[in-house]
Amino acid sequence: MRWGLIGCGDISEKRVAPSLQAAPGSELVAVARRLHDEEFAGGSVAALTQMLAGAVGSEELARGIWDALEPWTTLVRETIGRLLAGTPYGEALSPDDLTAAVTALFLGIELLTGLDPNGRERTLFTTMEAAAAGIDALLRPQGAATDG
Repeated sequence: MRWGLIGCGDISEKRVAPSLQAAPGSELVAVARRLHDEEFAGGSVAALTQMLAGAVGSEELARGIWDALEPWTTLVRETIGRLLAGTPYGEALSPDDLTAAVTALFLGIELLTGLDPNGRERTLFTTMEAAAAGIDALLRPQGAATDG
């Protein structure tokens, strides 16, 4: 099965990949926010949440969704590898586990969008942007110049 879902299949190759490959770590959350907003406006988030609900009772649908997410998770894993390369964390942290954590966060935000009357997904992206700046500082080699 192939669906035009957020970050899946052709969308990963044409829209997400260039953004993830070009953005420094601190800008990845802004890229994610922009892509999320575009996909929400286009209806893909609603389609994904409905399919996720249906997948609970269908092993075939669950496998299809998992397979459709594979191009996106591959891009996430590659991006994590790029960010951790040459840092002390590259050996200590599992890119596969970090990819699973990012995927879980992504799916959680998609499920939360439109459900939370307070629009929490907007503040989550803001908080993640601040956290990304802190993570960038941790990943930056000691003595390296900062952008600011």
